[in-house]
Amino acid sequence: MITVFTSIYNRRNVVGRLYESLLRQTSYDFEWLLIDDGSTDHLQELVNIWQVQAGFPIHYYYVKNGGKHRAINEGAKRAKGEIFFIVDSDDYLADDAIEFIQREFVKIAGQDDFAGISGLMCSSADGQIIGGKPAFKDYVDATDFERARYGLLKDKPCIYKTKIWLQYPLPEYEGENFLSEGVSHNEIAAQGLKIRWFHKVLMYVEYREDGLSRNIFEKRMHNPLGWAANIVSNTKYVHKTENAIFKERYLFYECMHQKYTKEKMCGLLEMQEEEYCYLKETWDRLLQSIALLLKAHQVSSLAFYGMGMNAKRLLLYLKELELCLQYGIDRNHSQICICPVYSLEMELPEVDSVCITINDWSSELQEGIQRRLQNAYIWALVELDGIFKR
Repeated sequence: MITVFTSIYNRRNVVGRLYESLLRQTSYDFEWLLIDDGSTDHLQELVNIWQVQAGFPIHYYYVKNGGKHRAINEGAKRAKGEIFFIVDSDDYLADDAIEFIQREFVKIAGQDDFAGISGLMCSSADGQIIGGKPAFKDYVDATDFERARYGLLKDKPCIYKTKIWLQYPLPEYEGENFLSEGVSHNEIAAQGLKIRWFHKVLMYVEYREDGLSRNIFEKRMHNPLGWAANIVSNTKYVHKTENAIFKERYLFYECMHQKYTKEKMCGLLEMQEEEYCYLKETWDRLLQSIALLLKAHQVSSLAFYGMGMNAKRLLLYLKELELCLQYGIDRNHSQICICPVYSLEMELPEVDSVCITINDWSSELQEGIQRRLQNAYIWALVELDGIFKR
């Protein structure tokens, strides 16, 4: 039997789409296990109705808010199925997903070198395959570390043997409520356990503005021990370049160097003192570069174009320079609360300078902003941000 597992937090308004997709399944040989991670939207009232209506068992448990990773650990303990299929509350299944998983999982169930199976995910917004089409037709057997070789990019469904999740639970840190599932995925792959990856869409996904994927920077900032554990896991197990490892460590240093001592940070990231010193030198060098640029152009009022992760990083430097951000320019201007935010089509207040914080900036974009703010100095963060090129 399959356990379809969902960790849910204040998603009563969207989880109905997942429930409806479960009703459409061509096989009902599954249970739906919901761990309510401390919701306040009275989800249980809705679930009580579904438990009477559905033709499959629905098990609901309310727990104190502790994050999705804790809910996964708890779900694996409570699961009755030998297959543990993680489906987020704002995702939904292809109509034949359960039937397909049952048919294919039995072929690898008795093989100890397999952790589970997976497939493809489609964007519910435009029908595009998340990560693009893979480089094979039917299926391929590979560990999580070998995904890129076969074009298995970005998010994929997580359908593991339940006993594997019990064997490799996600670490839990007191006071933190976020940890990437990749920490356990890396541990599983490091044991040589394979996944059978199918060229078949099993799920449809929507990346919502209030979801984990869209708010990863804030989640990391508020859960530094889990973030550090993820970096260490990637450093140990994922075959990344020296430059990529440095980038992950540097982002952690940017955000946490005022919180942790050198000794504490070296311990968390499992690195040597000389590696820490290079991170500090890089921070000092970039801070000085920004200070010199702003001084050279007599900048006292500044705006950002793009309010994503790079903008939030740059705010850390502005704090050191005692310079405030006047406003932002972003397509999603109505959804951002860091500061006043406009779209490029709106009337923009005058400022001395605009920093383009997006990586894929162009001269056309720079010229377009310049036409709107003729007296401002326009520059791109990537022009200074050579920090990841050792």
